[in-house]
Amino acid sequence: MSSENVELATRIMSSLPLDDLARAFRDPGRIEAMGATLEPVVDPELEVVRIGPEYMGEGVTYRGLGGFLAFWADWLEPWERYRIGTEEFLDAGDKVVQLVRQTGWTEAEGTPIESEGAAVMTFHDGMLSRIEFHLDRERAIKAAGLAE
Repeated sequence: MSSENVELATRIMSSLPLDDLARAFRDPGRIEAMGATLEPVVDPELEVVRIGPEYMGEGVTYRGLGGFLAFWADWLEPWERYRIGTEEFLDAGDKVVQLVRQTGWTEAEGTPIESEGAAVMTFHDGMLSRIEFHLDRERAIKAAGLAE
């Protein structure tokens, strides 16, 4: 099942316009299209969680497909442009870790701000049931049970 989960994680993330998420999330038509594409593979009870020291642990939780889309809209609000490049997917059984490099541009700064991050996706019955967004890759890998 785990290789199927990596395939599903890849399909989910490739359905998002990762080359410029900020612009895509300012277009209601594109948001609607993303929702329609994701609906068959997202558990209606999906949990979307931002994790990091700046949130004092599990800080912000969103629910369902609408929550997934709202998470992105909230996260992307300050960015004029925002790109995510997947570096690798790590198989962790019912979990998949996506290692990313993200680059954002604000109107005020004009210069890119780049960082590494990770998403830990949990799958149940062929659907995405939880996704955690981490700014710390080591913490994400540990959360997926891949490190001791």
